[in-house]
Order: sequence, then C-alpha cells, then structure tokens
Amino acid sequence: GYESYLYCLWRLVAPPDMVPRVQILSFSTETGSDFFSIYDGWNTSAVALYRASGGEFSGTSNLPPPFLGSTRFMMLKFTSDQFLSFNGVVANVTFVPPKSSSLFSQPSVI
Repeated sequence: GYESYLYCLWRLVAPPDMVPRVQILSFSTETGSDFFSIYDGWNTSAVALYRASGGEFSGTSNLPPPFLGSTRFMMLKFTSDQFLSFNGVVANVTFVPPKSSSLFSQPSVI
C-alpha cells in the first residue's frame, strides 16, 4: 500500500504533435480520504477529467475509459490522509497522436 500524508503530482509532457493518454488499470483507495485526480493541462488549475476516492476495481470491472489530453500536458495527483492505506492506483501512460483520440472513449467527470 501507499504511505500516509502523501501529496504526489506527476506532470505528463508529451512529445510535440502528441497528447497524453492515461488508462487506469486498477484502483483501490480509502473512501472519502484518499484521492486520485487527472487534469487536462499543465497544473491542477486545469479542467479535472477525473477525480475518484474509494472503491476497488481492476481488470475490466468498473474501469473508466482512457483519458486523453487536449494538449501535450496532463497532471496526475494523488493524496492520502493518515489513516487507512490501500493498494493505490496503477495506470498506464502513453503518448498518442491527437487524431487517434477518436479511437478511444472520451473522458468522463466523476
């Protein structure tokens, strides 16, 4: 599991003429206390494509569709409190041509 009091940011920067694509593979966090977010831009002021806390899913069970950036940049954020620790989040990050975004489901806001 993950540690207490985490505040993690990952900035994804795609090569020119590409956009980030994030596919969540598994998810398990403490409900209402530990959060994973995906932002469509340079920082956490950008539009939130996804924000989730709690629950557990993996494989094909309840996984959201892939998330695609509208520009070269995306920001991922994970925070945890001091209490329970779960397995966390496993995600696959790739960079794809913007035109390929039509091949994937569009992101949803949660």
